[in-house]
Amino acid sequence: MRFFFDSTATGAAGTEFYATPSYLALTTVSEDPPGATYLYLTPGPIPNSMTIHACWENELDGWIPLLTDEVRAADWRRFLWATYPTVGYLMDNAQEGRYGAPGLDRVIDPDDMNPKWCISLSVGNVAPPDFVTQESAREFLRTPRLRDAYSSLLESSFTAAREVMTAKPSTASFTRLFGKEYLRSQKAALIWTSEWMPRISGLFG
Repeated sequence: MRFFFDSTATGAAGTEFYATPSYLALTTVSEDPPGATYLYLTPGPIPNSMTIHACWENELDGWIPLLTDEVRAADWRRFLWATYPTVGYLMDNAQEGRYGAPGLDRVIDPDDMNPKWCISLSVGNVAPPDFVTQESAREFLRTPRLRDAYSSLLESSFTAAREVMTAKPSTASFTRLFGKEYLRSQKAALIWTSEWMPRISGLFG
């Protein structure tokens, strides 16, 4: 699965799809924002449901050692959620199993069998038919509830990405939680450099 947005992609505006044994992939080229978005549909958490994914690849891997820190995980969570509330909300949705709301979690990418961060949203009562023709598949993908879900998922993805790009971690809030000495630690240094999320940092460049 590829990163959910490519601002350099060109072509005729519109949506195309292709099917693999694991997912249906949707590529939409648009003029606003210019570029292409990529979504993936997989079987949902219950029968007759589908889950839609917007892939963030490995952009949030830098958070893993922070949120699994044996001593300071709770402090890191409090600090990151305060700095990036949309991202925190999306992670909470995933952790609490709110499948009908966009959630951010790691998903196994069937293309390379490695975990990737995805913002995902599930839709019920949309069991796909047997796709005999391209048109029958296209008709299913145009189901109003799925189209609404695409819009909601992409809105959440762009909102979270812009938040990561623009939010500035507060040194004062950090030192209140961790103390001044911890500010010079290797883990703390991560969150003050954009290079730890290269795809997000240059998303709209």
